[in-house]
Amino acid sequence: MKKTKKQKIDLTFDSFDSFLSEFNNSRMDNAITAKSIRRLSAEELDFYYAKDSIIAKICDKSAQDMVRQGIDINDDRAEDLNVLWEKFSITSKLKELLIYDAIYGGSALIFDVNDGLENTSLELDYTKISELKDILVVDRFFLNPKDYNGFKDPVVYMLMNFGSNYLNIHESRMCLLKGINSGLRNKQTLNSFGESKVFRVLQAINNYNGSHDLLPEILLQYITNIFKFEGMTEKIMNGQEAVVKKKAKAVQISKNLLGALVMDSKDEYVSRTLNVSGLRDIIEMIERYLCAKADMPHTHLLQEGTNKGLSNNGNDSQETKQWYDFIKFEQEVKLKPIINKILKVFQAILGMDLSKDVKYSFNSLQQKTDLEKAQIKETISKSDKNYYDMGFNPEIIFNNRFNQGDYSQEIDLSSNTLPILRTSLETTQTNNAN
Repeated sequence: MKKTKKQKIDLTFDSFDSFLSEFNNSRMDNAITAKSIRRLSAEELDFYYAKDSIIAKICDKSAQDMVRQGIDINDDRAEDLNVLWEKFSITSKLKELLIYDAIYGGSALIFDVNDGLENTSLELDYTKISELKDILVVDRFFLNPKDYNGFKDPVVYMLMNFGSNYLNIHESRMCLLKGINSGLRNKQTLNSFGESKVFRVLQAINNYNGSHDLLPEILLQYITNIFKFEGMTEKIMNGQEAVVKKKAKAVQISKNLLGALVMDSKDEYVSRTLNVSGLRDIIEMIERYLCAKADMPHTHLLQEGTNKGLSNNGNDSQETKQWYDFIKFEQEVKLKPIINKILKVFQAILGMDLSKDVKYSFNSLQQKTDLEKAQIKETISKSDKNYYDMGFNPEIIFNNRFNQGDYSQEIDLSSNTLPILRTSLETTQTNNAN
């Protein structure tokens, strides 16, 4: 008897579960589960970069900003150097080099030069360079270090082709970027290279995308309709699920079509609203975590201000300033050694003195508006009037502002002008005394 009763109970509750499952609107296949991220292959890195626009922006944005305004070469042969810069598309190649470094955790810019040596595994002799044929940019997966002991950086790398062929290249013939420093043991595992940005941010990206993917589901559950039918449980357990379903369907249809409920007087309808007041805070926390992992300000990564509304207090401008400061630092650390090497090759081609380095500077990312430029000039004009009132010769002031053909914000208070100023002041003091 007990066995029969247990079988009956199991059967009836199975029916109840089956009934409820058909009314379940949740999609558990979209639920986010925390998983450990293993090291990614080149193909997987390709996939994530192509698939996810935010990952692409994390890899692209800093590279674009680092080369966007270019450099200003200050040299007698500046015009010739700029011609070579444009001929070999250096700006685009530098951007490509930086992006590959971010995606794959390492990249290289390789010089195809004629220096009289057929063996490219030998060190480049700048004094013998007669021709620069081309510049190749590759990611780290095309490079394998030769005779790497895990501690000292390799001197020669094997440039792998898509087939089985390879070419030994001395490190002096290339400019290397080695990704994110992730420790000595990881460096050994990664063949002397570092980690990629994709690997570092992937879990944060999954959390961010997952939270936004679940928003439509949450909104679907925002309002929950509850139908209370008298005797519903009894009917289901007695095998009358179809009756209950038909009744529920009829009530829902009347609500949708008529905007009214047609129900038995003993039945009841309740609508409950889900409280999502803290949802925005959770999403913002996930966004902040993503920005921290990407090492990018919210304004630049997600293209919206950190503070909504009118009480911004200039935080977005502050974020932009901090970002530009970061880019400036990256230019000095990452780009400058590479540009120095490129310009040295150009010097060799042009027959310039290799003992002297080409002077240049990175153009500022913070471009002033016309109004800001006008305000600066107004301030400077007031300063110039003060210099004039102090006894400066107007010609000296003019030459300081326009001696190079362009407007200058600086005035030279050198030994050439100070004696004139001193004489003028002494004359003024004498006249006042008399």
